[in-house]
Amino acid sequence: MKLPDWISYDATNDEITIHGKRYSAAMFGPTGFAAPVGTLLMVVEGHADVVTLLTVKNQGALDVLNERRRQISDEGWTAAHDDEHRAGDLAIAASCYALFSESRPIAGSPPESWPWAAEWWKPKGARAGLVRAGALILAEIDRLDRHAALVAPPGLEPGSAP
Repeated sequence: MKLPDWISYDATNDEITIHGKRYSAAMFGPTGFAAPVGTLLMVVEGHADVVTLLTVKNQGALDVLNERRRQISDEGWTAAHDDEHRAGDLAIAASCYALFSESRPIAGSPPESWPWAAEWWKPKGARAGLVRAGALILAEIDRLDRHAALVAPPGLEPGSAP
């Protein structure tokens, strides 16, 4: 992936430069972000040389992206793990967090539509539930895109009409 001119990654020193200011790449690792306000830098599945940069002005969007990063780096819910789920499970879990986090705030009592064991139902309030729901939706979209790429006919871009 080509980075914009105003960002660079120095693999020798494991440093990232944003608008002329140097940062240790470790600052952007699994424990959190120390980038300038409004900038989110994600190290993708532990590869510091693969960097996605997004300018985010919406706190909710930033929180959803940070939650997805946390799911990958802290929980180990990688693309390979997500691909093991049945079609729709991630979206169903997202809908449960979106709809029921406030009305069912007690862990261990998930809604009937919850696709996994009760121990994985971990509501933390309405806003936190929506953030989790957003991150799970991102995971499901990525899973669908990977699946579409596997089944796309030769010469046809995944997601495009035949």
